[in-house]
Amino acid sequence: MAFAFQKTYSPEIERLLYQYYQSLSEKDRRRFAALEAIKLGHGGIRYIAKVLACDPQTVKDGMREIKQLPDDPAGSRVRKPGGGRKKTEVKQVGLLQQVQDTIKDRIAGDPMRHDVVWTDLTPQEISQSLREHAVCAGPRMAPYARWTRCCPAPNAEGVTRR
Repeated sequence: MAFAFQKTYSPEIERLLYQYYQSLSEKDRRRFAALEAIKLGHGGIRYIAKVLACDPQTVKDGMREIKQLPDDPAGSRVRKPGGGRKKTEVKQVGLLQQVQDTIKDRIAGDPMRHDVVWTDLTPQEISQSLREHAVCAGPRMAPYARWTRCCPAPNAEGVTRR
């Protein structure tokens, strides 16, 4: 017999919890999720992670942080939005179109599902082709292939290689 979590919030409370969670800083989100999971007890981590649309590891990290609260090494620091490396698609505006142009002659699809297409090009081959056209792009092109709704071609057994 499978375990079913019994203590759940009403849909209205779940919506309010999610809205409040979205208004918090990154650190406060982890801690809030952890407190809610602790209140619920067994199964609370998975349930709260589902309600708040976060990873269960985020809840566990918050639990660890709560245990160290008086001696918080991060103090009042909060990560500012927009920090870090800029996304490649922001730095190179036409990159998505260039990826699509690179793979347009090398894609195939499922005749029953028009939203499923794939390419036989590897991310390294796509990157090499872009470099030949003076576009600076590394071999990690899988996210751009996903934007074009492409994935690697399935092999003889029908398994997609990654």
